[in-house]
Amino acid sequence: MQPHLADGLKHLQMHRGLLLVGAILLTAFMAPGVRAQHTPIDELKYFEKVRTVRFDEPDTLLIGSIDRIDIDPAGRWLIVDRKGEQVLLFDATGTLLASLDPRTCHPGFTFWPMGAKFGSDEFILVLNSNAGQWGYRFTTEGACLGSVDREFVMPVSTFLDIDPTGALYGAYVWPDREMRYMSAAGQTLMEFPLPPSKYP
Repeated sequence: MQPHLADGLKHLQMHRGLLLVGAILLTAFMAPGVRAQHTPIDELKYFEKVRTVRFDEPDTLLIGSIDRIDIDPAGRWLIVDRKGEQVLLFDATGTLLASLDPRTCHPGFTFWPMGAKFGSDEFILVLNSNAGQWGYRFTTEGACLGSVDREFVMPVSTFLDIDPTGALYGAYVWPDREMRYMSAAGQTLMEFPLPPSKYP
């Protein structure tokens, strides 16, 4: 057998698996129903656009990403921008009222915002992803109130909510599976064990 023919056969044998995978992907791509389906408009009939809110003027305000949103009964907005390391408070029309940044109250504070929630009409809770200080509180106008209780730990990737009285409720999976009832400052008042889970 000629050398160049033998090299060609050897090359073909080595890449036979690659050709097989390519053929399967090409077949799957061309098969009907494999690609994403378009949602007919009539399936969205229970949703309607209420209004559009523009946050300030696009040329004067930079928002890196919108990762979390909370809206109070008066229609004010809290926008958490993790990329821009900021939490912004807007009124119902989208006018910027305040930037909630603990570093303005405590220089040297490490601020990586993870969330923000209106706490009744009394305060705004800003959640921080720094284990040294998990949260900070502001007035509803954006003035500094102070950090949360030292024992407060943010429930990572689980549940945290605030009731109309300002009390916090958090679901935790580590170190124990439990629901915590906390003061507005994050001090644990009661703990309730959660049932065991097959998929914790």
